[in-house]
Amino acid sequence: MTNQEIIDQIQIGYDIIKRDLLSDSDDYIDGLKALDEAKKQLRNSTIEYEKIFLKPVKEDK
Repeated sequence: MTNQEIIDQIQIGYDIIKRDLLSDSDDYIDGLKALDEAKKQLRNSTIEYEKIFLKPVKEDK
């Protein structure tokens, strides 16, 4: 999942929650699920980024 897809998913979750809150609906579970999925994907891509780009640098002795 690309960063833009993650951002889009977060926006969709936000929009669903906002819509349901403004309409006095308590059916905001879909929004929370979308945000949870985006969070999981963001965490996975962050871990992958750290593995690739933030490897510890060995010091010359």
